[in-house]
This record gives sequence, structure tokens and C-alpha cells, in this order.
Amino acid sequence: MLEKWNQFKKENPKLSVLIGSILGIIIGVIIVYALDREIQLESLLIPIITTVITLLIMRQSNER
Repeated sequence: MLEKWNQFKKENPKLSVLIGSILGIIIGVIIVYALDREIQLESLLIPIITTVITLLIMRQSNER
């Protein structure tokens, strides 16, 4: 399974970043909800910003 994931990352690096970010956001929301019993949409801002920055860096490195 890990071998398939590594191959997928090599073929689709941007998609693998998005999948990792989405899974991280889902896990973070579940933990925050389990602790506080409320979902704060402001807490999603940091993962979204870091995902966008990562994708922009990947795009810039591919253009070179």
C-alpha cells in the first residue's frame, strides 16, 4: 500500500498535497469537536493558507 502511495505521489504531487491537507483538516476538526463540542471555522484558515502556499511553491518550482 505504501508503495502505491509513493508512486501516486510521484505521478500526482499536487493532488497528494490536497489529499494530505484535506485529511489533516478532517482530523483536526474531529479533534476540536471532540474537545469543545463546537466547530470553529476560523481554525480552518491556517491549514487552507499553508496548502495554498505549498501549491504555489510547487507551481513555481515546476515552472523553472
